[in-house]
Amino acid sequence: MSAVVLKLDLASAEHQLTRILPEQITSCWPFIVTFIEEALTDGPDEPDLMLIFNNLISGIMEAWVLVRKGDEEDWSDAQTAAVITLQVNEDISTGNGRLFLYSLSGTEYLTDDIWADMLVAAAEYARQRGCSSVSAVSTNERVIQVFKEAGGNVDARYLSMKVGE
Repeated sequence: MSAVVLKLDLASAEHQLTRILPEQITSCWPFIVTFIEEALTDGPDEPDLMLIFNNLISGIMEAWVLVRKGDEEDWSDAQTAAVITLQVNEDISTGNGRLFLYSLSGTEYLTDDIWADMLVAAAEYARQRGCSSVSAVSTNERVIQVFKEAGGNVDARYLSMKVGE
């Protein structure tokens, strides 16, 4: 896999979030789809992976991976986490931009400090993009705790119910 141009250094100094550019999605898809599937298995609906893929290659969604510095060329042995973001241009209740973290998934090697660093980096990226907040849906208790410790509101719940056809 080739290195990409947009990187966010984390406080840990040994990791960075690296954006997979739209033109790189096809070659990286086998790698990132496993993280997407893992992150979305507890959701109420089966994810449409082709729709996600198309949104990634068109630039509607973005895929980011966490890699150790120096592992940018070979992610197979890297400590990694895939983060897919979708910027919602306008929150319907406030009119403000919001960065929505669509799927959060990582290896068992990720510490709470690294999750926290990624959240801080996502918040900074959201600020750079003109957003006023970061939101996510997650069933991962570690991620929820890190979000809470960072001052995020974790009281709201995403509710979903399937309807008959």
